[in-house]
Amino acid sequence: MSGHDNDEPMFLRERGTGFVYNPRNPIGLALIVLTVVGVIAYMYHLHDSSQ
Repeated sequence: MSGHDNDEPMFLRERGTGFVYNPRNPIGLALIVLTVVGVIAYMYHLHDSSQ
């Protein structure tokens, strides 16, 4: 046994959109959270630097 309980792929292939993060994979879920936090931080930085 490899010791991995979750054999879900990190990315899923979606029709028409290409690859998307897989929230059932722990790394895919972490990438989703980091992307959202990064976008919010970037938007805050843009708003803060424009004033």
